[in-house]
Amino acid sequence: MRERLRFALVAGAALLALAFATPALGAYGPKLFALASPGTVTTVGFTQAQGDDAGAAVIFYAPPGMQADFTAAPGAPIGAASAVLDIAGASTTATGTVVVANPADPAIADATARCTLTSTHTAVWVLHLTINDVPIDVPVSVDQTTGPEAAFSSYKLRICFRSPYVPVAKGGQPNGAKPFGAALAVGGVFTPPKASDLRWTGLFVPYAVGTKNPNYAAAAESQAIASYPVRFGITGKDVVTKRVVGRGRARHVVTVHRARIAGRLTANAGGQAGASYTLFVGKKKVASGKTNANGAFTKLVPLGKTTRFRAEADLDPQNASGSCNPLLPISTAPLLLPTCTGLTTAGIAANSNTVTVKKKQPKRRR
Repeated sequence: MRERLRFALVAGAALLALAFATPALGAYGPKLFALASPGTVTTVGFTQAQGDDAGAAVIFYAPPGMQADFTAAPGAPIGAASAVLDIAGASTTATGTVVVANPADPAIADATARCTLTSTHTAVWVLHLTINDVPIDVPVSVDQTTGPEAAFSSYKLRICFRSPYVPVAKGGQPNGAKPFGAALAVGGVFTPPKASDLRWTGLFVPYAVGTKNPNYAAAAESQAIASYPVRFGITGKDVVTKRVVGRGRARHVVTVHRARIAGRLTANAGGQAGASYTLFVGKKKVASGKTNANGAFTKLVPLGKTTRFRAEADLDPQNASGSCNPLLPISTAPLLLPTCTGLTTAGIAANSNTVTVKKKQPKRRR
């Protein structure tokens, strides 16, 4: 669970960075982002300008070919969530966990039915968030896609937010909180296909300002391209050098031991340039830097004794050129096409293997 929480925190940091860097695109312009990671950790989220209209519904479509495991029992924690919210013009953050829900729970069934018009789903999760010490549960309905949706996706995650424009007594959001960014990270659920550049799709519907009615005519779509698999490995060795110190009779030779840690970050076999990496001994940070054009780095670290090293690497999502493909029609009679608010390239969050660097012992004289 610790690793999953780390990825959620990375997602939150990326979300905040994007949220404050995103220019206002109009009344409603959400941007989808994703983080690719080794193994089965999946992170997806969105961000929009703080002044944009409040969101009513968000659907994250997982790329085609994703395998999924929904065997976790109700009550099991499977990840973490984070959000940034506007409350009376001020921004605040919320964090929490992602827990498997019991779909037979009347409160859960009622919430998912209001959100999706059905209480039958492949799985249901709950985002347990805390906003200003006030706990708020947000259901997430998970379904395997069928029909036309299956042509571009494997599963869809649907989240509905309450309207911040109406009082709580009328079904409004407590504190009038308006999410302008949110992310969830789950582990052990989705497994991406091998060696692929995959497209996540986000469909977003806002509220009509001042009401609790969705404004389908202002719907938006955004996509994120993620490359799999992600691999981040390090190697290490003791590099021994000698140097002369002192003068005269105090002059002597000193043996210096340093660990040379070399690593490389790749996605779909391509080196990932400009990623931030940090080397750790236990929980202590001992070095950091950026990967080169091939996604590689080399770092020399003082070595006092045999030591175990590990590393973490992060690459923020980036805006990308291109358009949404396909645009997803919304059946509201008449059929509506959402506005494409653009593409992003998925970021990366990765933990390396652990490597032990043995300090060489001096040779004994015979």
